[in-house]
Amino acid sequence: LITWLSASSFSAGHDRIAYFNELAGSRPERFLVNSDLDWGQDLDKLSDALRAEHAPFVSVFYFGSADFQSLGLPRYEGLRPFQSPNAQWVAISKAPLYAEDGYAWLRSEKPFESVGKSMLLYHFSDADLARIRSTLLGAEPINAEVARAERIAAATPSPENFLDLSLAYY
Repeated sequence: LITWLSASSFSAGHDRIAYFNELAGSRPERFLVNSDLDWGQDLDKLSDALRAEHAPFVSVFYFGSADFQSLGLPRYEGLRPFQSPNAQWVAISKAPLYAEDGYAWLRSEKPFESVGKSMLLYHFSDADLARIRSTLLGAEPINAEVARAERIAAATPSPENFLDLSLAYY
């Protein structure tokens, strides 16, 4: 058992943060999705992957606080819950993907690539984006509330308005 534990631990390599032993299987996010899996540690790998694919624009939901510009990411937009992306390239951290209902539509899509252990990268054609938009059109019950909170926070930036906005997003 000690040999198995040692070998299993060393096999994690640079992905120590997202390490799960073999009992979790190949998809540990089915069991636990929080800081044990995702601290946003794979943003540099995402930047490399997008550069390799010559992606000009990406919709991204990143679970972390790193500065996107310092890592050389392409032009980007935030990926919002219950809303279709505007970019053909979509990147999302596994924590919000599996923990928040607003991204459930993305769980049924096939990822283009797994970026490290904590992010997934998707590539959609224009036809895919049209299909996703039509699917999500009826699944946006909170968009009016979110849009209202965004307008208020933009017009009058205050801690209270940003708290209201974050609650609307949640």
